[in-house]
Amino acid sequence: DCPECGSLVFAGRDTCFKCGWYFEEDKSAGGGSGLAEGEKGIVKPGGAIKLLAKLSPTLKKAWVAYSKVYGEGVTDPTKYGDEYIAEFLEYTSGLVIADLDKKAGKRPLGDGEQPPAKKKVTIKKAVAEKIEKLNSVGGLVAPINLRAVAASLAKLEESAALEALSLLEDQQDDIDDPNEFLRNQVQVLLEAEGIET
Repeated sequence: DCPECGSLVFAGRDTCFKCGWYFEEDKSAGGGSGLAEGEKGIVKPGGAIKLLAKLSPTLKKAWVAYSKVYGEGVTDPTKYGDEYIAEFLEYTSGLVIADLDKKAGKRPLGDGEQPPAKKKVTIKKAVAEKIEKLNSVGGLVAPINLRAVAASLAKLEESAALEALSLLEDQQDDIDDPNEFLRNQVQVLLEAEGIET
């Protein structure tokens, strides 16, 4: 029986299925639990994941999905080694940090504080007319969204921006997203000029 919760634990198991208690065996003494009366055992990473999954259904769902994609399809965390569990923890921690980093930039405004003014981006009239022409002809798979590309195109000289638009026009049948194509093209042109973006 589990000394922590009292549940029946089969002899072949080293972790309680209900509370995650880990039975540490004392190899030098020839068996036994190796624990003093009332002393808690050390939980192995697999047992810890199992215990945490009981506390958080979302973590359990994440573990099951991760095991199906990256593991052997077995969802019992005690069947995996410490290295695999460490990879899962690194992966989920990275997702949490990335999510928090995104939210950190969106802090609430204090009393009397104004939101930062939106940057106005201006592009040359010839560039805007070329975009309007490309959109009106209807040869593009999707229209060019001026808001999506204005900041990128504004970094270029007028001739270079028109060159990028002409390249788009020439390859329009092969391009699924003209906005992404233009942003990438601007980056290529800036790198060719030695300008960091």
